[in-house]
Amino acid sequence: MKTRVISGIIFGALALVLIIAGGYVLKSTILVFSAIGLYEFYKSFKEKGHNPMRSLGLMYLLFPIATFLPKMFEVAPMSVKFADGSCPVDFFTFLQILIFIGLAISIVLKYPKFNVIDAAITLFGGFYIVVGFSYFIFLEEMSKGVFLVLLALLGCIASDTFALFAGKFFGKKKLCPALSPKKTVAGSIGGFAGSTVILMIYGAVIYFGGFYTAIPLYHYAILGIIIGGLTQVGDLFASAVKRYSGIKDFGNLIPGHGGILDRCDGYLIVIPFVYYYLNIFVF
Repeated sequence: MKTRVISGIIFGALALVLIIAGGYVLKSTILVFSAIGLYEFYKSFKEKGHNPMRSLGLMYLLFPIATFLPKMFEVAPMSVKFADGSCPVDFFTFLQILIFIGLAISIVLKYPKFNVIDAAITLFGGFYIVVGFSYFIFLEEMSKGVFLVLLALLGCIASDTFALFAGKFFGKKKLCPALSPKKTVAGSIGGFAGSTVILMIYGAVIYFGGFYTAIPLYHYAILGIIIGGLTQVGDLFASAVKRYSGIKDFGNLIPGHGGILDRCDGYLIVIPFVYYYLNIFVF
């Protein structure tokens, strides 16, 4: 517990510095995290005897790499345009088609060593991890995006933290023992409550302090509830992958937490959701 808390604080402080720095610093970090996350994900399925095509999966990294080219990448994610501003194309769909063609060719040439299940794992891993991480960039590039990224991260961290302590002190009834025997109903309720309360406090501070007033306060409560749930879904989904693969953690990069995916599993669902929620219901 002590190691987990200390490393969590260090990781959180580092994340805060990177978010404030933004720009190419954040983009470079997301690119590195995406690459590590892909490696961890594919490695977990290798442990189960599957054979994801890592070389094709790495092509997904072209998605965050494209954000380094401001003349090419539009404000709206998943679409790009040429340097002269003409001929907009859906870069993400184009990339998906290229990867799919590569996987189809690989199945034909390497079957049964490489099969449709391996192809599905390759596609899913790239979308789940690289696209999920890329939304850090899209959210940060919105107007005063640092406040929006902090909103999403605070919600996730609060959900994790309150769920941990509520489960430790009040947890008896198991929440989902087939996936995570340590998680309890009390912990889950604590996660919802913690995320909601912390985001309402955060929203009030930046709103009444005049730092950021673009989001009406009631949205912080709504987002707190939803983020509290999605963080737990992301955590349990990652647990399902690890259960299937027969591993305890995706890696050992972060003491007390495991790998990048062990620490960021909730973020990969929450960050894209927050981006679209804000663009659809607020802005």
